[in-house]
Amino acid sequence: MSNLPTDKNVMMVSEVANVLMVTTRTINRYVSKLFPELVTHGNMTWLTESQVTQIKLDLEKNKHLDTSVTLPKTKLEKTLLVQQALNILNEEVEELKSKVENQQLQIEEQKPKVESFEALMDTEELTDMGQTAKILGTGRNRLFALLREKNILMHDNIPYQTYQNRGYFEVRKAVKNDQNYSVTFVTPKGVDYIRGYL
Repeated sequence: MSNLPTDKNVMMVSEVANVLMVTTRTINRYVSKLFPELVTHGNMTWLTESQVTQIKLDLEKNKHLDTSVTLPKTKLEKTLLVQQALNILNEEVEELKSKVENQQLQIEEQKPKVESFEALMDTEELTDMGQTAKILGTGRNRLFALLREKNILMHDNIPYQTYQNRGYFEVRKAVKNDQNYSVTFVTPKGVDYIRGYL
């Protein structure tokens, strides 16, 4: 894409078409006919005031042109035409600025979550399924259901040996009310793996 020319009295083809109430294709056809040196593949075509005037004059000679289209003739009309194009360009710049600002806000909002996740990934700390669900922004029961559905956990919520061997989970024995049972813990590597499913 070409840079905006230093001459402020320029317009893009689409802006000329919009102001003259004809199609962009029509303007491009006149540009190719009158100024073939401006037609370069992949670059934006900018038209000076004199070039726009020449296109307008040729359009006026076109017998098939809709008679409801009024083409600027005076210097003031031409200046207003260019000013309108610059206003459109400025509006587009402001819209882009607004989008960038919104994206910056979203990045700032996500930053604590990202930092928390990165801090977890840098540790060897194990998390239980409840903590893991919280880190990943979901519910514990939903996480269990998802991992069973993906055949990562068995029906008793213990991971298959394959996933333990990969270092995603650790199963530890616990005793409660004189009963032995197994508890599944997730490694930081496992949290990252599960995140891919969410």
